[in-house]
Amino acid sequence: MAKNLTTGLQRGLRQSIAGGLGTGDLFSTASLDLQFARHKSLDSRVTHTRQSSATYVDGDGVIRTAVTNLLLQSEDFSTTWTTNGTCSVSPDQAVAPNGELTADEITVNNGLANHITQPASITSGTTYTLSAYVKAGTISSITLRTAITGSDGYIVYAFATDSISIATPALISSASSVSLGNGWHRLSMQYTPTVSGTAGIRMGGGNTNNGTFYLWGAQLEESSTVGQYVKTTTAKNGAPRFDHDPTTGESLGLLVEESRENLLLQSEDFSTTWSESDASVSANQTIAPDGNATADKLVCGTGTPLFQGVVQSITATSSATRFSVYVKAAELDQIELRSFSPTNLAVFELSTQQVLSQSGSPDPTITDAGNGWYRCSITSSSSGVTSFRISLASGGSRTFTPILGAGLYLWGAQLEAGSFPTSYIPTEGSTVTRAADVTSITGTNFSSWYNNSEGTVFAEVTPLQTSAGNQFIWRVSANDYGNTVFLNQTGSGIYSFGSSSGGVFDGITSSSAYTLNQKARLAGGYKSNDLALSFSGSNVSTDSSATIPLSVNRLNIGSDHLGANQNKLTTIRRLTYWPTRLSNDTLQTITR
Repeated sequence: MAKNLTTGLQRGLRQSIAGGLGTGDLFSTASLDLQFARHKSLDSRVTHTRQSSATYVDGDGVIRTAVTNLLLQSEDFSTTWTTNGTCSVSPDQAVAPNGELTADEITVNNGLANHITQPASITSGTTYTLSAYVKAGTISSITLRTAITGSDGYIVYAFATDSISIATPALISSASSVSLGNGWHRLSMQYTPTVSGTAGIRMGGGNTNNGTFYLWGAQLEESSTVGQYVKTTTAKNGAPRFDHDPTTGESLGLLVEESRENLLLQSEDFSTTWSESDASVSANQTIAPDGNATADKLVCGTGTPLFQGVVQSITATSSATRFSVYVKAAELDQIELRSFSPTNLAVFELSTQQVLSQSGSPDPTITDAGNGWYRCSITSSSSGVTSFRISLASGGSRTFTPILGAGLYLWGAQLEAGSFPTSYIPTEGSTVTRAADVTSITGTNFSSWYNNSEGTVFAEVTPLQTSAGNQFIWRVSANDYGNTVFLNQTGSGIYSFGSSSGGVFDGITSSSAYTLNQKARLAGGYKSNDLALSFSGSNVSTDSSATIPLSVNRLNIGSDHLGANQNKLTTIRRLTYWPTRLSNDTLQTITR
């Protein structure tokens, strides 16, 4: 495999060199080319998991929630799913919509009394979309159903006429069927329960007819529309996120983050868990960064206390937490964020995006979130029971003569353990944890393009923050720490490229520092006793004593082999790999 790939690459390199080292032919010879920013999707060889919902910024600058499939074993109905009556499942009997032989055959012998089912927790008043890919066998119709006592909703789908009957219109607002070719249809229904509890998600025979049908890709998501399909196995799973610049809409690529928890309650409703001090909160007064009219207005009171604002007291479990909130100017355009024990504070001016004053060690940041919104944040060094406060300000101070009725807009408050704010985690009556993103290529999907003895990796990234410690962009390994080839972003503001075989480490670093929020291009080449790294066309750094591991079996993108140490500081625009060590001149050329 590697010999054939290398031969083709050498031919492409000769063409590139003859044409003045143009990169078009060179990139066409890569054995792996993941263009995340351009395609906003994953290559079929890449696996992504995140066992929770998570947010990202879409191309319109709006904060969206990525699809999360709440059902388990979405393609294997012989496992977590339970068969009822005389219903039976025969795994992997038909080619699924993704072209793989993974669709199951479902046999129904007594209509509605026979089905497969899986329990799912649902909340009253929340809209869910239940969907599945179906194909006719010998049965004439099937049902999709969310069965819970007192709030049982279902639809019946007829194969011959491609028509849907909504059996419970009071609970199901809409339903649809989308033809995908080769006899497959994706059925979906939008369901809003009136009772909370555990519902049986059912799929089976329609009415009283018997026979077979094919089933694949079952999904339950908290949404009023059907989203992209997300495969699950033993846990719920969230779709990968492709982030954007909130002001320009530019595609930034794949967002990979570590797990974080928002410790603040009611992150969007400042009239509830938050306590007011000579200020009032008017709920849902303008469009928030998520596109909904859920932003509250914080308004001056009539007195002159030490502060006019809202405060929430919690128990901080870490001495290093980040306190952030989205703010938009109205009559006022200054805000103070403050934490206690010890006190850290900063006053922000939105119109100039400046920090007017600060005290303690707040490490303040203000980031344009689009449409007049800014995300302001400070670091808190508190632990134990403490308070976090948002105050109106004017003239660079929270103490000013109140202007009756004057205020500004708030949304999306967040407190998380870490030195910088990550993507927004909405909360209501309890804290919420966003699980870690784990993106990898393993098995034959890895060995089909990787060359153990030599190769070159190219990365195009956007560094968003600096932090202590190394953050992986690319990490090939033998599922351990001692045998690896890696490319990472360091806490000292530079990039590094290195290898380790049998626990013996060799590495090099970039000759210049990266600039936050600016696109960076890196290329690292490796073979025995020959490492090289180029950053943004700079002079190539080299190491002539490297030992390359010969038994690696996986690539982790933005994390280590354990799915930890996520590159939480960068969006990954593109990763490209050639199964040969490109020349140093070529490394410089492709990173300019």
